[in-house]
Order: sequence, then structure tokens, then C-alpha cells
Amino acid sequence: MGGSAHHGNPNDYVTYGGLKLKKAPGWEYALSKVIGGTMWFWIFTMCYKEWDHKTKGLPAIFEAEGLDDDAHGHGHH
Repeated sequence: MGGSAHHGNPNDYVTYGGLKLKKAPGWEYALSKVIGGTMWFWIFTMCYKEWDHKTKGLPAIFEAEGLDDDAHGHGHH
């Protein structure tokens, strides 16, 4: 029951602030980069496509698409 808590090559471990962790395999590291890159691409693409909505609010979208009821004489009383 005694002995080292870490088995294998000491180079397989990394220390962060005194906490010793096993390094992730190469395929997990690569997959995390792909998923992270895809996430940021999606966020920036959505911000670009919906910039008016983010900066001017939802009414700007309806006015730009001609969905504003006031322009067709169906305004509020």
C-alpha cells in the first residue's frame, strides 16, 4: 500500500501551483484545440451576422426586414 502515488515516467506529469497532474494525450489536446477554435469561429460569425441586433436591439431587425407594423398602417392606438 505504500509507495509513490504516481506511476510511470515523471515526464508524463506537469505541476501547476503545487498540484501534480498527468499530461493529456496528444489526441485529446488536438481535439480540444479543434473544438475551441470551432466555438470561437461560431461566436464571431454570429456576432458579425447579428451585429444590428446586438447593438441596436430587436426593433432594428424588424425595421430592416420590413416587418414593422407601423409602416403598413397597423400601428398601436
